Parts: sequence; C-alpha cells; structure tokens
Amino acid sequence: RSLRRMTRTQWLWSLAASGFLAVHYLTWMTSLSATSTFASVALVCTQPLFVAAVSGWLLKERIPRRALPGAVVALIGAALIGLNSITGQSGDIGGDVLALLGAACMAGHWLCNRYARRSVDAEPFALLLYAQTAAILALALPFTGGFCMTGASWLHALGLAAGCTILGHLMFTIALGKVSATVVSFAILGEPVGAMLWSLLFFGEHPTPLLLAGGATVLVGLALYLGRSQGRCP
Repeated sequence: RSLRRMTRTQWLWSLAASGFLAVHYLTWMTSLSATSTFASVALVCTQPLFVAAVSGWLLKERIPRRALPGAVVALIGAALIGLNSITGQSGDIGGDVLALLGAACMAGHWLCNRYARRSVDAEPFALLLYAQTAAILALALPFTGGFCMTGASWLHALGLAAGCTILGHLMFTIALGKVSATVVSFAILGEPVGAMLWSLLFFGEHPTPLLLAGGATVLVGLALYLGRSQGRCP
C-alpha cells in the first residue's frame, strides 16, 4: 500500500536510484577484473566524499568544515592507490577509475534512494528498487557482452544475493529511513578490511606496501571525515 502512496516525483527518484545502482554494479564489478580486490573496495568506499559533494544541495545536510581535512587525507590515499597502479606494482589505473566511478554512482543511489522513500516502507520499496535495477541491467545486456554464467557462477551469484543484497543492502535501505546518508556510508568502512582478508584467503592476493598504505590512508581519512561530520571526533 505504501507504494501506492508514492508521488510521481518519488517514482522518478526511485528510477534514478535504480539507474545509479545498475551503473554501480557494472562499473565496480568490472573494476574487480582490472585491479586488486583491496584497491577496488577501498576506492569504492570513497562514496561518502561524493555524497558530501551534493548532499548539502539535495538533502540539505550540511557538512561541517572541520570534516574537510579527513576528505583531503582520503583523497591522498586514493592517489597512492592510483600511483601503485601507474607504477605497475599491482592492478591497473583503468580499474581504479572504474571503482571511483562505482563510488560516485553508489553515492547517487543512496541520495536518490533516501529522497524517494521518505514516506515509503523499506521492504516494499527495496523490492521495487531491485526489480527496477534488474530490468535496467537486463536492458543493458546487449551492450555489455550478453549473458553467460557457469554452474559455479550461479552458486556464487546466489550467495551474493542472499548474503550481500538481502542481509547487507536491505539493512542499509532500512537504515536510510532512520539516519542520514552519511551515517550509512560510515558503516561501510569495514568493507575493505573484510575484502582484503577474503581475497587473501580465496585468491591469494597479497597487497603491495604502497597499496596497503594507500588503502589505510583512505580508511583513516574517511573515518576522520565522517566522524567529524557527525560530531564524533574532537
């Protein structure tokens, strides 16, 4: 019933949120084949910086100036990751750029998402969002090489759907109705650490010292930025 109460503007924002999410999946997942898992996840977690770039205008959520040094630190970390790729130590600069584009699209998704579902229950809205995203990705298939998956890939995809989408993304969608987009972005900071551990365990990926330094700098900068923007740091 809550979906029936959505205004035309909310429907348009939901379509925009789905579009951003679809492009996020396309760019970020493609980046994983071009750069290391740790670099890709660390860069895609810079989405709070993109959120901040437009949240003051779109959601009227102003970011305190004391949080800006954290943003600078995070950008330095992103530059170190790019330097790691440019110098040929690991990864590829193209993959790094795709990961950053994925971060920008995810930020757009969260912002449009929160605006669209301010008066809509989370569960039906999440189903609507995923259905629209799936439709957009299906329409993009002819332009992205078609669809081909092995049996093992289907199992992995089901794991992603159950573990990451249902348990992870749905919880963030619910949270957006209760807290700011910045707080939701703050909760995602633990993702690169988990990604590094899993990629080391399953794929034998060993990050270079420069990549570790860049990733750690990104996380410290984001933690400082988001903590101060929420008044959690002095």
